[in-house]
Amino acid sequence: DGSPVAVVEEADASRLPPGWTWPEPVMLKAADGKTDIAAAIFRPSDFSPNRRYPVIDCIYGGPQVSIVPESYLGTLAYLESVSLAELGFVVVVVDGRGTAERSRAFHEASYGAIQTSSNLEDHIAAIRQLGARYPYLDLDHVGISGFSAGGYMAAMAMLRYPDFYQVGVARSGNYDQRLFWSVWGERYHGMLEGDNYVPQAARTYAANLKGKLMFIHGLADPGVHPAALFQLTQSLIEAGKDFEMTLMPRAGHEINGWAQRRQWDFLVRNLAGQEPPPPVAHKSEDDLLNEQQ
Repeated sequence: DGSPVAVVEEADASRLPPGWTWPEPVMLKAADGKTDIAAAIFRPSDFSPNRRYPVIDCIYGGPQVSIVPESYLGTLAYLESVSLAELGFVVVVVDGRGTAERSRAFHEASYGAIQTSSNLEDHIAAIRQLGARYPYLDLDHVGISGFSAGGYMAAMAMLRYPDFYQVGVARSGNYDQRLFWSVWGERYHGMLEGDNYVPQAARTYAANLKGKLMFIHGLADPGVHPAALFQLTQSLIEAGKDFEMTLMPRAGHEINGWAQRRQWDFLVRNLAGQEPPPPVAHKSEDDLLNEQQ
């Protein structure tokens, strides 16, 4: 009848730091106007509805997972979004069509077209809906940031939808699945047949770049080989496009504190239009994890 039977677990939020701001879970419509998609909105702890906030799309975009936080468990999307929001942004996390934890049809929407996983058009539709709902969102200043498959999708967003995304940071991205694990690319995109892998390669769209794009990559990455990054950047060079690149000579599939600060500075400078503070020593979550090993 809906009355409690027993208390299994009770949360204690008393030790959260002052000013802690929980994200807002929302349900929105996909670009098709009918499919429900989940999202979460992260605001800074000093949020004011009377200010205008640039928006950052915190993306992953791999078809094997969904990343909209369902709880606070120290997940990558949660920690990344909280950090970016504190820099003065409103951060949006979206699970578009082609990701997991929904129906089979929802998951298979990106099969054979891995470049549509999480569906960037769904992300754009979601952000526009939120802009109509919350006037303080500045949709003239929209950025995107992601790591690994998120780095791939951040680059694809800047290259395929250059009129919507102005600033992007692509970290450790698998920019062409022909240079990535076959168990990932072939599982979700299919076997290599003719030119069927051309649409998923980021360098295919290199000539479209308009905004500010930064790449971050570890040269010792054991899974996402830097060769795909260099093929993409060579295509950008041949197309006469400017970009920034931050390389970590000894880093693997990770982001150290120095590179994370470079990411934050790039977004503050190019998306918020502000000058970041002088460099300070900083450790990322990956740095802390490496110290424990």
